[in-house]
Amino acid sequence: MRYALLLVLLLLSNPTMFGQIEVFNTIKKLPISDSLKMVKIDSLLDENLNNGSLTDLELVSGKYANWLYKTKNLQKALAALKLNIEYHTGGKIKLQKQLYKAGQFAFFDHNFSTSVSFFKKAVELDAQNVVAGKSYIELGRNYYYLGDYYRSIEYFELGETLLSDLEDYNQVARGYLNSINPYRTLKTESTLAKLYLSLIHISEPTRR
Repeated sequence: MRYALLLVLLLLSNPTMFGQIEVFNTIKKLPISDSLKMVKIDSLLDENLNNGSLTDLELVSGKYANWLYKTKNLQKALAALKLNIEYHTGGKIKLQKQLYKAGQFAFFDHNFSTSVSFFKKAVELDAQNVVAGKSYIELGRNYYYLGDYYRSIEYFELGETLLSDLEDYNQVARGYLNSINPYRTLKTESTLAKLYLSLIHISEPTRR
């Protein structure tokens, strides 16, 4: 353990000698508590931010967010992902995927208003691709939990239409299954019956 601690101190004192991901992975493997690992990784991120190393900051914060999510620390995972998004250096598609992921993190943390904000930003980048279609579905789920059932249905329909046009039928089916909730809440039984029939039909798309 002493060797591992000395190694990480060396890495943190001169991270330019090593790859940033190597430093990050070394910290993760240390035989210490997750809370202490977070302190060390936060220090690494602060150093990258202060030095203006935005590429390293983006790289490490993205990996950090994923690790935090796996450890069930959703709020800190979202904070790391926000940092990744703020200082992103990649293209529009990568940014859109990170915004979608941030929306998911917020949703799983029951922070529905924040989740809505991220999914809407994802759609603003490109409203015609699969990520946009999935974002519409997630907006439908969020508005359902926010109690805005009509808006929930509206977004579910937007997502289902777009994803059907893009022939992503698995996601279309997922949208139909999730949209049952607001329909059921509003007790629109006739519409619900049509929804079930549509779901059966979409599960076997007509080949062109």
